[in-house]
Amino acid sequence: NITISDKETVWISVFDLNGRQVIKTFKLNNENVNTLPVTTLAKGLYIINFKNNDGGELTRKLIIE
Repeated sequence: NITISDKETVWISVFDLNGRQVIKTFKLNNENVNTLPVTTLAKGLYIINFKNNDGGELTRKLIIE
């Protein structure tokens, strides 16, 4: 699982290597912690993308073993 601790709204998307979105969720700014359940994903490589209200964006590789 991936845990986000922040007080801003964050949109989280996970894509497989074929570009299919396999997870889409968001963390509301009034929540302290949001856990993204990745245990349902098959083993492999994914792309995880985080976006916030200010237009900031972060993309990283996610490896499920």
